[in-house]
Amino acid sequence: MSLVFLLILNTITAQTLLDEAQQQLAANELTAALQSVETAKADAALAQNARTWYLAGFTYKSLYESTPDQYPDSRELALSSFSTCLTTATDDSYKEDCTNMGQYMLTTYFNDGVNAFNDGNYEQADHFFGIYVSKQHPEIGGETYGNALFYGGLAAEYLN
Repeated sequence: MSLVFLLILNTITAQTLLDEAQQQLAANELTAALQSVETAKADAALAQNARTWYLAGFTYKSLYESTPDQYPDSRELALSSFSTCLTTATDDSYKEDCTNMGQYMLTTYFNDGVNAFNDGNYEQADHFFGIYVSKQHPEIGGETYGNALFYGGLAAEYLN
């Protein structure tokens, strides 16, 4: 076989894998979508493709929302996937979605901090607020960032 033929075949196979992942995600077949995006991420060429990370981000986000206990790292993986998508994209086609989804995933840390604080679980509140503050840019987080600093500090104070 010629090198050109192998490259074309590899490109077709790669696109098919990403198309399958997108269809599986749309059908809420999250285990299958996870397998597809994990395979895509392991492929050297697809790891440089922004669409791989876009689909991975949404797959991990969906796993976090539906089965967070089964996939405890899914929130972090969603955040890092959306971030990687932004750095691998060659244009702005994914920018709005990835930025919005990244902010959404960060906000889940803030919300978990609020819930823990309201439940009197100050150690967990301090933990979640700390993660939010460490990952969020102060200018983007605005009032929520300030609240995370305040309630995270208050939770830490209650622990002492």
